[in-house]
Amino acid sequence: MHLVEDDYYRRFIHVGHELKVYEDPDGVRKLYRDYQILNRYITKNYHLTNELPRNPDLSDEALMEAADFATGPFLLEMKNDFTEQVEGRTIFLPEEMLEEYFPKYMQEIKKEFRAALH
Repeated sequence: MHLVEDDYYRRFIHVGHELKVYEDPDGVRKLYRDYQILNRYITKNYHLTNELPRNPDLSDEALMEAADFATGPFLLEMKNDFTEQVEGRTIFLPEEMLEEYFPKYMQEIKKEFRAALH
C-alpha cells in the first residue's frame, strides 16, 4: 500500500508541481526531511495513526520476486518516521501543498487500499 500511495504522491509532486528536487545535490535528503516534518502535521490534522503489522508475510507477493525485501527494517523505519519529532520548516513541500494533495488523490488511494485488503 505504501508503494501505491508513493506513486500517487510522486505524480503529484513531480508532474503536478514539477519540483526540481534532483537538481539540488542535497535535494533527496531535504525532501525526506520534509516528509518527516509533514508526518507530524498529517497525524495531527488528519488523526492518522501509524498502525503497522508486526511481521507481515510477503513471501507470495510479486515484490519478493523483484527484490529481497526486508520487512523488519522497513517497518521500523516507517514507525520512526512517525515517532521522531522533526522540527523546522519544509523546503520543497509546504503544508498548503498537502491540503491540495489530499482532496485530489485520497479517494483513489482508499480504493486501492480496499482492493489490497481483498
